[in-house]
Amino acid sequence: MSLLLRLQEKDEENPNRDANWVEFLELYWTPVRRFCHRRLKRIDEAEEVTAIVFERVFRSLPRFRYDPERGRFGGWIGQITRNEIIRFVHKKQRAGRFDGGMEIAEIMEGTAEGVWVDEFNENLIQIAFERTRKEVSPEYWRLFLATWKNDKKPGEVAKELGVPPSRVHKARFVVSAKLRIVIKKIAEEIPLPGNME
Repeated sequence: MSLLLRLQEKDEENPNRDANWVEFLELYWTPVRRFCHRRLKRIDEAEEVTAIVFERVFRSLPRFRYDPERGRFGGWIGQITRNEIIRFVHKKQRAGRFDGGMEIAEIMEGTAEGVWVDEFNENLIQIAFERTRKEVSPEYWRLFLATWKNDKKPGEVAKELGVPPSRVHKARFVVSAKLRIVIKKIAEEIPLPGNME
């Protein structure tokens, strides 16, 4: 919530406004673009619709009032994205220039909030992984990934890499703990579009 509130402050009240927008875009740009690209198929069209979505969000954000009873903030962005995809397709169809992607019925069918939440959460996890990687030693990161990516037991990884099992266990514990802290910090900053539990 604090990121959302900082974005809604007037420029003179918020000297870090640009940094807040960079953080906001880091969290939301990729899932919006991916969501658009999966429906429109052409990357140039997906980029165009993504830019339109963020223009709308930017203009609407000062009036936005977060009310968890009415839905989540990420759900609001997801709805704007769905609406802009449909508006874009209608406009292209009327002009006789829509030559790819899904039809309106398919777009509507595949745009339930759960799909958007999955896109957002996938991006959030990638951001959390990248931030965590920067906070731990390269060796710990390598050992953690070896267990996590391939879903291997620490003993297997230790044998494969020729390191003591205790080192793999410690790396896994340290990186997992840091990852939880990073995710918690991100979650405290923004109203998530779905439940991360």
